[in-house]
Amino acid sequence: MSPRARLLIDVVLAELARAAQEPSDRCLKAVTDPLHVDPASPATLAEPGHRTGAGERTLSRLFGSELSMSFHAFTELVGQAPGGYRSSARSSRGSHG
Repeated sequence: MSPRARLLIDVVLAELARAAQEPSDRCLKAVTDPLHVDPASPATLAEPGHRTGAGERTLSRLFGSELSMSFHAFTELVGQAPGGYRSSARSSRGSHG
């Protein structure tokens, strides 16, 4: 397989992994979507919590249940190659079991 074909396959697989790991909860998406647009923006759970009507603790729990990571871990991953969430979640679960 040519290097170009391999890169294309890698991109497609990474995008599929990312799509499978995007949050389905509208409140959680209100937190994650702006961070995807501007990963350098200062982020806390307070502002999107006020905007969406969800509390910080609720949003924090949603990060754990939907993305298998904390808000802090998510903010560190934003800006990485697509699919970084899934590989991080997998390695995180493996270290706990």
